Amino acid sequence: MLAGVIWLREQPVRQAETLLVEGLADQSTSADEGRKTESSKLRDAYHTISEYLEKYPTDSKALALQARILLYFNRPEEAIEIFKSRPGHPRGTSGFRTMLHCDGRLQSGVKLD
Repeated sequence: MLAGVIWLREQPVRQAETLLVEGLADQSTSADEGRKTESSKLRDAYHTISEYLEKYPTDSKALALQARILLYFNRPEEAIEIFKSRPGHPRGTSGFRTMLHCDGRLQSGVKLD
């Protein structure tokens, strides 16, 4: 029963993740067609995860997803602050550095230390 409660509680995180993936796919399709558009799904993903974090501010999966979404809005400083504000987190800014590398955004000159 507890697993069902947790699954229901985390539904907004899954929804935000789905919106992010769909929004990025929409942007990719637009770029392939020579258009530059910002998908409303990315904004919806950000609002969904932000509302969830108001209720559960320490949810590490939600925080990581919010940081990822912020990167797509070209707001890396805010994303870094999410990791810096979690003292003692085992991944800290080194984990964020890894996320930036995987996402291809480290070359943007963002100071991590």
